[in-house]
Amino acid sequence: ELGSMLIERLTRSGKAFGNVLDLGCGDGLIVLELVEALGVPHVTLVDFSEEMVEMAKKRLGATSIKATFLQMDIEEAVSKLHGTKFSCIFSNSTLQWIEDLPMLLCNIRSILAPGGIFACSIFLRATLRELAFCLKHIKGLDRPIPSAGFFSKDELERLLCFHFRPLVKERVVLLRSYESAYSLLRGLKRTGVTPSLPIVRRRTLLKRDLKRLQSCFDERFGGVLVTFEALLYLGI
Repeated sequence: ELGSMLIERLTRSGKAFGNVLDLGCGDGLIVLELVEALGVPHVTLVDFSEEMVEMAKKRLGATSIKATFLQMDIEEAVSKLHGTKFSCIFSNSTLQWIEDLPMLLCNIRSILAPGGIFACSIFLRATLRELAFCLKHIKGLDRPIPSAGFFSKDELERLLCFHFRPLVKERVVLLRSYESAYSLLRGLKRTGVTPSLPIVRRRTLLKRDLKRLQSCFDERFGGVLVTFEALLYLGI
């Protein structure tokens, strides 16, 4: 959903893009939507996951889109691409995992072509706040979750505006429900957040812990409801 919102804001810019860099491409679904919406002739896709890169190759291979694939860390890829210029650098729901985001943004700035657009969606601090609440109220499960290290809206805007002149700064809040606590954790695991979210690692949660987590959601929130808060940002 965030990726589609970001693409819609990009189309409003009225700019034409000759080449696009997608940082954290996942399975390629969003970049395919991006290329089709903007008529981009060439796209470079980056993702750390070999599985995701292979899925993206398969998805784009069924089209006439010219694509280059890099299976590596985003930081490594941006350094490797030093000297190349992109008319659009795109990243959907990925950069919140970067340890040194200020340095990465500086390096992204160096490979953005003059007049080019950097477009990103980044999760903010309120993301998964209901999960954090329930974990803190279950004895023995007071563990950090990914959003504990996320930026606030003001912090992130200041950082982004230091490197890029803003065209769009938009806070988005999505409230989503899940059938159960188990389905929530399984969904988070599929997004690739496992290294940052110890509770979804294999055998970390016992069956009785999962029941208590479910009970906390039911009693406090009337079901498994979680917030996703993100900043949509376009800058030049």
